[in-house]
Amino acid sequence: MRPGPEGQEEWTAYALAHPPAIDPRDPEIELLRRHSAVLVPDNRVSRGVGDISRAAHSTGYVGAPVMMRGNVTGTLFADRTFSAQTVDTVTRDVVGLFTEGLSYALERTLLLDRMRDQIGKIKEIMAAADMTLEDMYAAGMSIRRDAVTGDIDIVGLGPVMPSDDAYRLMGLLTRREIEVIELMSQGASNAGIARELVVAESTATSHVKHILRKLRSANRAQAVASYLHLQALAKN
Repeated sequence: MRPGPEGQEEWTAYALAHPPAIDPRDPEIELLRRHSAVLVPDNRVSRGVGDISRAAHSTGYVGAPVMMRGNVTGTLFADRTFSAQTVDTVTRDVVGLFTEGLSYALERTLLLDRMRDQIGKIKEIMAAADMTLEDMYAAGMSIRRDAVTGDIDIVGLGPVMPSDDAYRLMGLLTRREIEVIELMSQGASNAGIARELVVAESTATSHVKHILRKLRSANRAQAVASYLHLQALAKN
């Protein structure tokens, strides 16, 4: 076959029309068994790949396995036809080293794809858990951590504050937001609020932002001051 793109197209067409069928006696069997590169200096000993090799006017070739998770998922064959040289152990080792690196790259890509999938699933689970916790709270239940034992319990919610306070504040803040701002008034950070209420820190951060907006406060200190002021008015 001719060198260059035309010859490559001609050889590809031939290879597609004559797919190799490896014979149990072919040298490629050792490649599959031992997971290592093989040297075939005389392609007449191969009944499968040898047919394609001879169609390309090659006298010999080397083959190496592409490995994924300990299994052969592909093979790479090479010859030196266009350089008019014969294959040797150096050719075999170079091709073997190349396919080893290719295998590592493919394995890493596969692992990264699986990791991205797992991260996506974990995020979905966390989002669903947050929604469930919010639904529980809206139904009158709450998950709290015991300050002494550290145990987590589901408890029913009593009145968050006296009813006269609720008249003034519940129109502005939800019961969960009142619980959050109570913790804010004690100096709790977003991480501390999340830990106390057993929610994601992003959820606690979202509650704080809503509180600041509803109380028209520029920062946490102003929000707490406004909250305490409304409490004082409710008691008078």
